[in-house]
Amino acid sequence: MGTYTIAVVGESFRNADGSSRQREIGRCHEGEPVTLAREPDNPHDANCIRVISRRGVQIGNIGRDDAEWMAERIDKGRPVAAAIKGINEGGRGLAGVVLLVSTDEEGLPAAPRSWLSRLFG
Repeated sequence: MGTYTIAVVGESFRNADGSSRQREIGRCHEGEPVTLAREPDNPHDANCIRVISRRGVQIGNIGRDDAEWMAERIDKGRPVAAAIKGINEGGRGLAGVVLLVSTDEEGLPAAPRSWLSRLFG
């Protein structure tokens, strides 16, 4: 059990419904909880985990290396909670997202920016 910093991947893609992940990231803020949704039927990665904003829009995925251990936890019904740790301006003007992921039973508290600042400076 613990707390991990994990980068989201695939933020530059559009969703199947045509919605813009970048536009949704622009609506997100530091400390906002996100949902981690398993997608075991994904043809590219059976461990796929989608990252969903609180408005129900996908903003990206968990990378393969982290998705492997996280998928196993989620599939066994063990706790995995996530919140946005930061949003960064990446190359070509695209925003990137970094998550704070907790595997503790208590999960992550719904907390204001100051909570994350105290933890991560």
